[in-house]
Amino acid sequence: MRASDVRARPKKQQANAGRLTPCAPGGLSARLASLIAAAAVVCYIPALFAGFVWDDISITQNVHLRSIGGLLNIWFYPSENIWEDHYWPLVYTSFWADHLLWNLNPFGFHLTNVVLHAADSVLVYAVLNRMGVKGAWMAGILFAVHPVHVESVAWVIERKDTLSALFYLLALLMYLDFNTSHRRKMLFLTIFFQVMALMCKSVAVTLPAAIILYHWWRDGAVSRDKWRSLALLFAAGFVITIADFWFLRQRGGESYDLSLVERVLVAGRALWAYAGRMIWPVNLCPMYPRWDIDPWSAIQWCFPLSAALVLAVFFMLRARIGRGLFASAVYFVITLSPALGFIGFSFMKYAYIADRFAYLASCGLLALAAGGGAWIWRRVGDRHRVMIVACFSLIVLALGALTVFQCFVWRDSKTLWSRAVSLNPRAWEAWHQLGLAWAQEDQLTYAAAAFNKALVLKPDYAEAHNNLGLALRAQGDSAGGRAHFEQALRINPNYADAHNSIGVLEAGDGNTSLAIGHFSEALRLNPYFDEARHNLETARKSGTQ
Repeated sequence: MRASDVRARPKKQQANAGRLTPCAPGGLSARLASLIAAAAVVCYIPALFAGFVWDDISITQNVHLRSIGGLLNIWFYPSENIWEDHYWPLVYTSFWADHLLWNLNPFGFHLTNVVLHAADSVLVYAVLNRMGVKGAWMAGILFAVHPVHVESVAWVIERKDTLSALFYLLALLMYLDFNTSHRRKMLFLTIFFQVMALMCKSVAVTLPAAIILYHWWRDGAVSRDKWRSLALLFAAGFVITIADFWFLRQRGGESYDLSLVERVLVAGRALWAYAGRMIWPVNLCPMYPRWDIDPWSAIQWCFPLSAALVLAVFFMLRARIGRGLFASAVYFVITLSPALGFIGFSFMKYAYIADRFAYLASCGLLALAAGGGAWIWRRVGDRHRVMIVACFSLIVLALGALTVFQCFVWRDSKTLWSRAVSLNPRAWEAWHQLGLAWAQEDQLTYAAAAFNKALVLKPDYAEAHNNLGLALRAQGDSAGGRAHFEQALRINPNYADAHNSIGVLEAGDGNTSLAIGHFSEALRLNPYFDEARHNLETARKSGTQ
């Protein structure tokens, strides 16, 4: 064997390793970390001046955010927190702290979200760098500016994503330290941060699977001592997740009657939809069209089968291209799995996908993009590197510009839902929310038209009937309002708002006893319904005079 042959072989292996196999972890650059954080903050400046939208009523109307007693209820009496179906107390603790500092000024709540996202972006860089992913800083900056994350950052209630990601990434960082130092303290910190992440959102249950992928990517297998450590993570995640599901069922969480075949079809199409939006993030919608499921459609089967085929090809080519491609893709799938439809979740009644569900999962594809960029950088000569820098800069600027635009979409309810119905005219909830936005501005004619549109698309929507009734009553059509209130109660006899609405009509007609009955029922159904309580007290005073 010639000496030249000995030198040539490692050179070829190194070329492959530059993109798809790990390298030795390097130190963090404070300058790059600052750049990543600054990029995140700059892109989300418009979000700082946005208001509260949609489910943010879980903050604006939540009486538990106003006192120490309320904070204790959030932790120890979660059934009292009727604004949340899950047991995610850390999120509401952060809202409680924001309320203490800012009252209900949305600026402060948005500021916390943006700071959390900036911290997450730096942690993405730190974790990938510690793993030995080449170009980790590029993944961090892409995470910071990618518009798919706007929904998680600009929508206050979705702090569930940014806060859970913070603890998830800290847990991963602690585990990577434990993996090299073998200090038990770091393993306990890993479990602690995992528990904190699970108290923000259930997606953190996928952390042990991510660690298994990491070991497989680095070493090709998971050693026995690593399995013993992972068992503790699996146990902690299992216990908290089961407890959360139990609590959700106790609260009457919605279930969806989809067969296993239908769920596979939903998951396959959702995977490609998320991957597509990571690659081409335009026309991002607050509420995407909810596609029809047809197990007899050959086209629909193309989505899950092609996804499985891609993963199979990546796995079979692992010896040639490295294990990174398969590991990144599987991480993307696993981290998305809680939101792919195999387990029912409440948002499925509106759409099968939402941008916020890809917040953590996006790290897999971004890490792959960063590794690919680093591989290209090493392959080209100095003469072409200026072009690579220019191309990457243009990509970052384009993504940042799309993020700024998307932040303006989330600035207020009318802008948000006008955008939603323009992209998805059949989104009945978007029409309903647009009607509420018009009603807040006393544009009752537009509000009634939007509510009517929602009812054309979903005739059994009790909330839309009630709100259309309120709009008609405010325009002087009490009979029309009553008809819709009664229809709302026929659809949902336990709808507190409709009881209160009919009670107001009965009180106006002098039927005090009937009004008291409806107000009392509204309060029984919702003990925190301040308007119904005020109306009940007024009706009782009127009845005693």
